[in-house]
Amino acid sequence: MSLKLKTTVFAFAFIFLSLLFLFFLIIPSFSQIKCDFEKIANQKSETEMLEKEISTIENFQKEKQKYQDFFSKLKKSFANKEIPVDFIDFLEKNASSCQAKIEIYSQKAEKDSLVFSLRLTAQPKNLLCFLEKIENGYFLVQVEKLSMVKISEKEEGAEKSQEFSPAGAKADFQIRVLAK
Repeated sequence: MSLKLKTTVFAFAFIFLSLLFLFFLIIPSFSQIKCDFEKIANQKSETEMLEKEISTIENFQKEKQKYQDFFSKLKKSFANKEIPVDFIDFLEKNASSCQAKIEIYSQKAEKDSLVFSLRLTAQPKNLLCFLEKIENGYFLVQVEKLSMVKISEKEEGAEKSQEFSPAGAKADFQIRVLAK
């Protein structure tokens, strides 16, 4: 064989071996590098998400007392469904502070609320005082029905004999309070 032919064969063999080396060793390495890079990018995004969650948890821990205060106030906003003594005391205290005579009748208990009928006897301004106090109280109360009538002198005299304070009006309420 001539020298030119040998060089050409060696050149083609070298190019062929280089291409084989390229296809069997380097390209699979690049694909492996690409897969590794994608894994690193996914881990980085997961790390960022975890850091955000950690900062959210840390912020929650810092404001934990504020949330506990809020939830304890919210818990007090519901009347006890089986024994609504706290709510009845609340109504009686507000009635007495507004100088009103109150009668409380339980109507019905529903899934998430209790319904009461109230009859108040007092001066009209005191009835409005009571209404404002239950509206602004810590229990979640909804006034469903309200009717007010003026007490005649005859009825007022009968109430005085039953040791009621002189009153100018009677009010009948139907209220709903959320219960737990």
